[in-house]
Amino acid sequence: MVVTPHHTIFVDSCIGNNKPRDLAGWSMKTDDTFIRCLVAACFSVNDIDYVMCTHMHVDHVPEGALRVWPTGVQLRECGEYENGKSDLYGQCPAGDRGGRGEIVKDNHQIGDHARLLPTPGHTPGHLAFFGKRGDDAVMSGDLMHSPLQERYPELSVNFDVDQAESANTRRSFLERYCDTKTICCTAHFVPQSVARIKRWGEGFKCESVRVAFPQGASASRVVRSPRSRAISDAGELGHKQ
Repeated sequence: MVVTPHHTIFVDSCIGNNKPRDLAGWSMKTDDTFIRCLVAACFSVNDIDYVMCTHMHVDHVPEGALRVWPTGVQLRECGEYENGKSDLYGQCPAGDRGGRGEIVKDNHQIGDHARLLPTPGHTPGHLAFFGKRGDDAVMSGDLMHSPLQERYPELSVNFDVDQAESANTRRSFLERYCDTKTICCTAHFVPQSVARIKRWGEGFKCESVRVAFPQGASASRVVRSPRSRAISDAGELGHKQ
């Protein structure tokens, strides 16, 4: 979850309910985990302004989940939208959910505080999601699936469409943010999903960053208060999917 002074942006809303999938545990889910996690993070569905997917694989697309909140606008990069129509992405229908979908270019910005940056390889249109001011924080999507890929950036997973491009993009990304104050939020690392990138020999590693919400704060206070903006601007507001 990314909170700016003007918008609340939900990045990669995970599997979601009511979506037909090939995996039995993912198909047509009806549990309340999604809503409970929002509440635990001091948010409500009414707080969401934008829903962004880093790429259109089935465990990242907000398809189906978008109907949960009344105001959220779904953002998709135009190249990824076209690729999402192929069988490669499984059952990821490319509909715009009743006019609330917006197809954007890969350098799209949301206000003055958030922007997209192309990180191709895992998919042709894969994006990372950045805080604009000094790159305070970045959500890397599936640029990396395991900490081993930080230690050895040349390692690519079978799911990468272009494994060589994925490796090059990953090393460039890690070099860019190594030994900086930028907080990297990964999608699949356990437990180090929020960390800073440090050099380790010829590779890299994550050093975990502790994240916390104000104790006893309501969703409206977390989203709207000066305290929440300060946390967001520091890149220290987030929660695991």
